[in-house]
Amino acid sequence: MHPMTQFHPLCSPIVPPSVFNDPFDYEPHALCQLAAREVMAHVATEACWQSDLAAGKMLGVLV
Repeated sequence: MHPMTQFHPLCSPIVPPSVFNDPFDYEPHALCQLAAREVMAHVATEACWQSDLAAGKMLGVLV
């Protein structure tokens, strides 16, 4: 399966936010920070993505 078609469950006791935040004025929620750290750790181990990342490819996290 292509890595971009996979969803990874985020196992955490952190309670999700009850409302959406203002994308222009906010502190990232703890779940978002956790998910971003997990993505960074994962892509660091993927040799096939290193050239794309070096060229400036951006990745996102949907929580």
